[in-house]
Amino acid sequence: MKSIRMTTRRWMIAIAILSPIFAVSAALYRAGQSLDRFYGPGGLLETQRRLSLVYEAASEASERGEYAKAEAEYRTALKLHERLESLQGGLSFLNSTPSLIGLADSLAGQGRLTEAESLYRTALSVEEDDGAGVSLVLVEALERYSAFLRRSGRAEEAIELEDRAIDLLDRHAASLRKDGHDPTATEARAEAIRARRPGASSDP
Repeated sequence: MKSIRMTTRRWMIAIAILSPIFAVSAALYRAGQSLDRFYGPGGLLETQRRLSLVYEAASEASERGEYAKAEAEYRTALKLHERLESLQGGLSFLNSTPSLIGLADSLAGQGRLTEAESLYRTALSVEEDDGAGVSLVLVEALERYSAFLRRSGRAEEAIELEDRAIDLLDRHAASLRKDGHDPTATEARAEAIRARRPGASSDP
């Protein structure tokens, strides 16, 4: 079950990273960028493909507990994000937050807690600056940072982040329901966060 959940989550995050490719293509076309910049060696498509592979390798290393290797891969992913931004003329169409979160997790796994916390905070600020509507990547960032805080014995701070994650998930579920989509998975995720709270077992 854990393996299925982690694989699903990786795919969700990968989609968040790679889905804007058509928007990027249209923007480059409108800006008059050359096809070579898009299709050529070291161009946008090649860099995106490499980013996908590097991110997957980083996620797998982290799951195996190989945190030093994961750190190196996530740092490479962030450099690729910078490369993409440069190719896009300073615009940022792709989401670097999952790579920031992953790097924070890998540092925490090595006991480098101060560095890890700084990156969790950076990930939150980047995603909140990006955000239009409900961002499930922001929910992921809130969950991962709150888990870090709980492991560090800072439950009260963790609860504040969990409250924000629950609010976002509740809003997302309501939006799905309004649009005629099934909100079950989103509601279950919110309930899983609520279940971590003090006294959750006694709630009606």
